[in-house]
Amino acid sequence: MRTRVTLALAAAAALVGATMPAVHADTAVPVGTGTVVQGRGYGHGHGMSQYGAKGQAEAGRTYQQILSFYYPGTRLAQLSATLRVWLSKAPANTTVVRAQEGLKVTDLGTRKTYLLARKPPAWRLVTVAGRTRVHYWWGGAWHLCRVAGRVNLVGAGQLSAANGRLSLKIGTAYKVYRGQLRLAGAKTVNVLSLETYLRGVVPSEMPALWSAQAVRAQAVAARTYAAYERAHSAGRGYDLCDTSSCQVYGGVSAEHPAGTAAIQATAGTIVTYGGTPAFTQFSASNGGWSTTGSAPYLVAKADPYDAYPAWSEPLDRAAIEKAYPSIGTLTFIQVTARTGNRAYGAGGWVTSVKLTGSSGDKTVTGDDVRRLLGLKSSYFRLVNP
Repeated sequence: MRTRVTLALAAAAALVGATMPAVHADTAVPVGTGTVVQGRGYGHGHGMSQYGAKGQAEAGRTYQQILSFYYPGTRLAQLSATLRVWLSKAPANTTVVRAQEGLKVTDLGTRKTYLLARKPPAWRLVTVAGRTRVHYWWGGAWHLCRVAGRVNLVGAGQLSAANGRLSLKIGTAYKVYRGQLRLAGAKTVNVLSLETYLRGVVPSEMPALWSAQAVRAQAVAARTYAAYERAHSAGRGYDLCDTSSCQVYGGVSAEHPAGTAAIQATAGTIVTYGGTPAFTQFSASNGGWSTTGSAPYLVAKADPYDAYPAWSEPLDRAAIEKAYPSIGTLTFIQVTARTGNRAYGAGGWVTSVKLTGSSGDKTVTGDDVRRLLGLKSSYFRLVNP
């Protein structure tokens, strides 16, 4: 999936049209001890800028207007759905939960549900030779629990509780999730309604106490992103993950009343294009100019509402030389192509960079440089003092 930078990281850092053609190269910059990377934005710059949404909300614009600005040509619609979220930090092949009143296991092969005893402190689903078994913890060890007289369940196992919450063991601690927990092959998957899922997403992606219209726009964008992934999950045992590679989902501990209010105020609302969920990419900041994405509504355009501050980082020459040893000692670095927007030299987000060294040259992408140097975005220029 397409990796994004979470807004929580961007917010912490802030405290300390049509597609434009690629344009001519910047002047090559000699690399010295004082060479600096100056940049704008935080993330990939496609779709909604979260700082831009904040600026629009503070200017009095509604969440509908914000979404129309960032996803032109789309329409709003309604959707109700169940979602399967891979909890990536759970151990492979095992789902361990704390015992509680009303804890049940469902054999998805027979669709029969069985009540699990309250007395053992923990229960688990475990995959053994491709089959699912149920174990309970007692006397310092795990013991097999035969379900309907069977060692293995007929199908996958799914845990649920009377109060709608389960405490999942991750590492040495337990984390609470709403809905059900399923062991799908090697992965622990949280099965819950789309609206319930959002309660653990919206405050993880945007400060819940930002202007209400911005948080509502975030709720709709996140709901739509999940719906899009759900519609493109064929062949997987889950719809999307719980990290910034998909959307950050933190379960019950991430919930916030203001985030829940935004979800309820936009209940079921998604962005559509051609009658199906849109690919509503978003990132913390586009630096004042969004970039073209993979869909017709992800366009390059000026964004006067994004006020995220410019940033600068010293050029890590050693990191470049280590990543590309064939160039030898890095002597010059040159941005050779940009997206064509108006800022920074020839203009815009970097698409190609030429590295010149004592032993040879290497051409890489702007995203290659961003990832290698840990930059906030690929919207940058190189300068010497």
